[in-house]
Amino acid sequence: FRSLKSAFIGAYEGKGYTPRWPMIASRQSSTSSRNTYPSIIDAASIREWNEGERVVNGLVIEGASVTNQKWELTYALKREDIDDDASGVVAQALSCIRSGTLKFKRHMDKLVFNVLKNNSDCLDGLALFHATHKVNPKDPATATFANTTSGALTPTNVASARAAMMELVGPDGDPLNENPNLILVPPALETTARKI
Repeated sequence: FRSLKSAFIGAYEGKGYTPRWPMIASRQSSTSSRNTYPSIIDAASIREWNEGERVVNGLVIEGASVTNQKWELTYALKREDIDDDASGVVAQALSCIRSGTLKFKRHMDKLVFNVLKNNSDCLDGLALFHATHKVNPKDPATATFANTTSGALTPTNVASARAAMMELVGPDGDPLNENPNLILVPPALETTARKI
């Protein structure tokens, strides 16, 4: 048991694979079966105050609830195979466990990148990649922004999309200070993206 466990921990903490999901997602610890992730919209603007009543600006609170999923990968060996290890079954088992560890490390990448690939819904109920996300979901008259673009993957188009993201303003009219530095593309466009 100690040999197998140390093989798993050694492979998990080793340098065999660097997960990619932290580039676009964050880990949220959970101590319950369901988590609520709030999103607070601040549409307030600073104004000059000349005595009199103050203007109280309400914060709009949106949110999404996510039910946690449980994942596992369990291996078993017969005790007699371990006790009578004339065939090298323990060494082979250690190799499988190291491979299983990499499956486990890659699993979070798989989950995160499936959200992108499947164009899952956002808090506003629209697909992740959509042309009309509202800057302020509670105000129907608010401006929209697109996080999609059409056209070829070229340096000019990427620079144009980046500039548009850097010009985004929030519901209060202040810049969101976006400074994107990551291009996500399917494998077929990797060479082009790396050149850009």
